[in-house]
This record gives sequence, structure tokens and C-alpha cells, in this order.
Amino acid sequence: MQDKKSLYLYIVSGFVLLIIIILVCFSVLLGVNYFLVDYTSVYDNGSSLKKQIRSGDYILSDDEGFYEDYDRLIPGKSLGKKGYFEILDGSGEVIYCSDPKVKTKDYTSYQLEYMPKLRQRNYFNMIHLQAKKGRKFTLINYISGPIPGKEDVNRVMILDKNRKVVYSTFRTRGTVISKEELSYLEKLSGLKEGDTMLTQKYRFLNPYQEERYLVVHYEDPDFAYLKTTQRVQFITVLIFIVLIVLSVLIIGFVVSSRMKRPLDLLRSAMQEFSEGKRAQIDYNFKTADFYQVARTFNLMEQKLEDSEREQRQLQKQKQKMLADISHDLKTPITVITGYVDAIRDGIVPPQEQRRYLDTISRKAALLSELINSFNDYSRLEHPDYELVCREDDFCEYVREYAAGKYQELEIAGYELEAEIPEEKMLLSFDHLQMRRVFENIFSNAVRYCPGGSHIAILLLKWKDHIMLRIADDGPGIPEEIKSSIFDPFVVAESARTTGQGTGLGLSIARKIVELHGGQIRILPKEEHEKGTCYEIVFPLTGSEK
Repeated sequence: MQDKKSLYLYIVSGFVLLIIIILVCFSVLLGVNYFLVDYTSVYDNGSSLKKQIRSGDYILSDDEGFYEDYDRLIPGKSLGKKGYFEILDGSGEVIYCSDPKVKTKDYTSYQLEYMPKLRQRNYFNMIHLQAKKGRKFTLINYISGPIPGKEDVNRVMILDKNRKVVYSTFRTRGTVISKEELSYLEKLSGLKEGDTMLTQKYRFLNPYQEERYLVVHYEDPDFAYLKTTQRVQFITVLIFIVLIVLSVLIIGFVVSSRMKRPLDLLRSAMQEFSEGKRAQIDYNFKTADFYQVARTFNLMEQKLEDSEREQRQLQKQKQKMLADISHDLKTPITVITGYVDAIRDGIVPPQEQRRYLDTISRKAALLSELINSFNDYSRLEHPDYELVCREDDFCEYVREYAAGKYQELEIAGYELEAEIPEEKMLLSFDHLQMRRVFENIFSNAVRYCPGGSHIAILLLKWKDHIMLRIADDGPGIPEEIKSSIFDPFVVAESARTTGQGTGLGLSIARKIVELHGGQIRILPKEEHEKGTCYEIVFPLTGSEK
């Protein structure tokens, strides 16, 4: 049992294992999540294109001189899936677009002016104001940044109602802003929600020192990072849920399999038990609870089997008892009936009638003894029967009994020896019934021992008990009936023809001893070689222990 695990611990260990698996999966997926997010976020805002332009990768030469081939510029994944780039001349005209599906449109000078440089962003804020005397102004706040190593540049421009610059930190006062430029500024200051594409420029010169602009269109890295993170997190969560479900199913299957076999065995055993087919369960289970259940079931089955065997034995004894009662009653009745009929019919001579009447008297006395024994045995077997006990010195009681029995046995030709200590041994017992125990044992000894035999009484204190032995040196009890000598109607002769005894004396003695909380037995041959020795043991009372 030391290596058995209880069902509670087994289920808890399953949950602990599940939690460990969940934590491991969570840790692994968390690391994978960060790795995938960083791996998939590869935008560099056109920096790789800038390097290619600086290194002149777009320039080819022939016999006529240099010429520009912008197809050689490779953005790769630096602009994202939707990103593309354009090449403009100095006036804003588009001379190349990397995505043929895009409908290009030339850029104005103010568009190029307000367009942020690579790795830079422009932030516009336009506010319409109304001053005193009803004068209306438009405040435009223009912030450029951030550029690594430089601070943000904050620019301000104020326009009157006629779009005339009345104050500016980056435009000439008195100039008038066109409607198209103002509309463009309004568009930049109020970018639509969900517009995730950014536009930046890089100014460079070709080999002929002509002004060119690289205009890159790419998805906002913050938005792209967020979208990638959300997508990776969704996939990660989905994988995590799938792994958890699989782990639950696997652990549940393992736990279920561990529990299913013993449950199937128990169910099958109970089914067979209900059909009258009983068999032991192989309960070498790894789970202690099922081990105990199966062991208890086997013990129950074994006890039921023992009970049925005892019931069969009791039934057999009952049948034998009825047969013995019938035999014991029939024999004297047959003799009495025969003798009475013989006397009544005048068959018996007058001088023989006396002998016949003596025989009838003896048989009638035997019948009376039988009936009294049956009555005593039945009364002792009744569950409501109670002894009339009082506490007394058991040594003195046995001593008085032996003294009264001494002369009786001497006249019958037997020698009695008694070894009883002088100390006081208190015992609560029924004096009348205890005398019946002694009488039944002594009557057996006298009945089966020849004249001149010795009968001995030994009384002593043994641990917390009183032990009484009554022994004789007669022929002893046959070995084949020693184990059943205290059963009802068992006599020393296998054939019940002698008419000596009812076979209930020792059964009554055992019942009385057991009602006193004691035990009675016949010592085996190895403990008492010759004759018969009855041993009676009673627990001492109270202070005498």
C-alpha cells in the first residue's frame, strides 16, 4: 500500500500536470509571440532605398553616358505589403513608380514642401479663430519631427480671412496662400481615422546634378506593428487554446483510463454477484481508493462465502440434531412401550416384572433428563436470556465445589486432586449456572473414565485472567470429534447406542462460559498427552486485574 496513490492525489497531480503544461505552453508561445512580432515588423521607412540611391545602384552607363534605371531599386519588405515608391523630378513630376497598379499624379511644390523627410513626421493643427471686431483668422501649427539627433521644429502661420499670411515663422508675410494649398493643409490637419499610409521624401541629385525626389508610401509602422501584434496574438491565443484543449483531453483520457479498468472490474464483479456468480477481484490497482474498494469487495465476498458455508454447516448440524433428538427420544420410548405392552399382555413372568419396571423407570428418567437438557439448551440460546451474576471469590467457590465433590467421587471409585491458590480472585458470575458447567464436565469424566481414574483441578491467575483446568487420565476424546465436541448432540461414541448422555452437556457448558465472557476448550494432544483436559479462561474483575 505504500506505493499506492489515493484518487484525490492522483486527480490533483493531473491538475498540477495540466497547470504545468499550461504554464510551459504559455511561456513558449509568449516567447514565440515576441519573436514573430519582431521578425515580421521589418519596415525601415525606405532607408534601404536611400542607401541604394546613395550607392548609385540605379545608375547605368553606355556609350552615350549615364542613364537612370530605377527598376534596379529593390524595396523588398521595407515598405510593407501595400507600400511603394515614386521618383520625382525637381518640379514634382512623377518619372517612375514601383507599383504599376497605382495611378500616379504629379506633386505640387507645397505638397513637396509639407511632405516630411525620411524618418520624419509632420504634424498639422489648424484652428479657426475670431478676434475682436469680427475679424477672422486661421492658426496653422506645423510640427516637424522627430529626426534622430535633432529637436522637433515647431512652426506657426496665421492667415486672415483672405488667406493672407499675417504672421509666420516659415513663410513670408503678405503672401497669399492658394485655395489648393489651404485645402491640402486642412486635409493634413484632419487625417481620416483609419488612414494608415504615410508618405515621406528624400531629395537627391542624379549624376547630371539634376534634382530628384524619392517619395516612399508605406504603412504606418505603429499601426503595422499593432496589426501584426494583434494577428500574432490571435494566432498565439488560438494555438494556446488548442494546446490546452488537447492537454485536457489527453490528461482526461489518461485519468479516465486509469479509473476505467477498476470501475469496469468492479461493475462486472457486481453484475456477476447479482447473478449469483461470485469471484474475487484482482485488486492490484495503482490507485489506493480502488485498491481499498476492491479489497473490501473481496472481503465481503469472502465473508459471504464463509457465512454461507457456516449456514450450510448449521443446516447440516440442525438436520443431524433433529435426527439425534429423534434417536435419543425414540430409543427409551421404544423400550418403555415394549416393556409396558409385554407386562400388560401377561408375557412377562411375575418374578421378572420388577426388573422390567426398573428398566421402564430408568428410561423414563432418561427421557426426563433429555427434555430438561433440551429446555436448558433452548433457554440459554434465547437472546433475551440473562445470567444472575454477583461478584465473589472464584477460588473459594471452586474450593467448596471440589470439597463437596470429593466424597462423591471417592465412593464412585475415582481420585480427586485439587490445586487452588489461597489468594482472592474476584469474578462476577452466576453461581448456579457455573455449578452446571462443572457438573457437566465431571459427569463426562465419570461416564467415560474407568474406575480408579484420577481427576485433577488446577486454578491459577494467568495475566489478567483466571484459568481453570479440569483434567482426567481416562481414554480421552477421539481425535475425529475433538473439534466438534462442544457442538450439540455430539457424544464420544460414533454410534449413539449406549444411551449414555444427551450430547448437550458440553454445549450447555460452553454457552454458559461464553455468557460469562470466557472461553472453554480441550487442550490438544501436544499440551496434554493422556486423557482429557478442559481449560476455562475468565477475565478478572475490576481491582483484581
